[in-house]
Amino acid sequence: MPGRPLLMVALLIVAVACGGPSTGTATTPPSDPRPSYGTVAPVASGSGRPAPSPLGAELVLGQTFGLFYDPGLEQVVLVNGAVEDGPDRPTELWGWSGTAWELLDGAGPPARSFAAIGRDPERDVVVMHGGVGSRGQTFDETLEWNGEDWSMSTVSGPGPREGAGLAHDAASNRMVLFGGATGATQQADTWAWDGGDWQRIAETGPRPRFVSLMTEDRATDGILLQGGHWVDGNDGDFLADTWRWREGAWLEAADAGGPGPRVNSPGAWDDRLGGIVMFGGGTGLDTPMAADTWRWTKAWSEISAASSPTPRNGHAMAFDVKRAVLVLVGGIARPGGSQQLDVWELGPDGWHQAFPQP
Repeated sequence: MPGRPLLMVALLIVAVACGGPSTGTATTPPSDPRPSYGTVAPVASGSGRPAPSPLGAELVLGQTFGLFYDPGLEQVVLVNGAVEDGPDRPTELWGWSGTAWELLDGAGPPARSFAAIGRDPERDVVVMHGGVGSRGQTFDETLEWNGEDWSMSTVSGPGPREGAGLAHDAASNRMVLFGGATGATQQADTWAWDGGDWQRIAETGPRPRFVSLMTEDRATDGILLQGGHWVDGNDGDFLADTWRWREGAWLEAADAGGPGPRVNSPGAWDDRLGGIVMFGGGTGLDTPMAADTWRWTKAWSEISAASSPTPRNGHAMAFDVKRAVLVLVGGIARPGGSQQLDVWELGPDGWHQAFPQP
């Protein structure tokens, strides 16, 4: 990253190596990676739910990835991202049974990391916007997976984004996107996606940032955002604030307490606990990664556990409705490290390692 201010480089050594996005280094290749078909068109044909795994298929985690529960499959599904460096590969979707991984779709659009990924329960689709490929190409299309096929829309909207947050807003039945970066510029705008069009719905709220936690809050039919990090020239920092999206506006939860500054510490709604649970994350440039568990209801409270996953960030979380456990996948244990493929589950008896078997 020649010519970058030293603090920006330092932040990115932590952020990129630990599952966070880069800023300003991605360049579009000479050929546009998007297909030339119409506004909405199939990207790849699936072969049913689920397709059998090809012989020798093995899950290798990308830099970042998404995780959600599919009620049709009754499984937690992983949307894999791009590797940090190397040839392009297709987006893969893997199902977690509780004991093993199974490849559901291995022929999706080009894989990308730092994309905004969320599930729209009203339309029963997974939505993915933006991201960066292994060769540095940026993406500005919006992709959807309906359980069998991918489709793509190139309607005007947030544009190329990396590190944005995306979550379902039950009050408006739309997907809401916030923040992230376009090139070297971090954004603080809020957009809504209804399956056909993007609409900018707010320009005030949290400061510009790469989003850390942004997920639906089913108790309020809104969205919760916590932490992240910002970079501005030779300055930057980790963030500790908590914001709620309700009735079309952002409101800071100023007296919510909480985990403090966090980067790449995702969370998910937990039906069993009746709140949003987050785990771990980066706490600062010169501080260790965290291994604490927090729950959000109307404020933050720490969950004590006899055992827990090891310190990490850059992981993903989703609640398995059928088995009533919160699933945590992957994560990076130290700056400069690589994604570790382990699975932990939080149930009535606390955290336990589900894969590989200890």
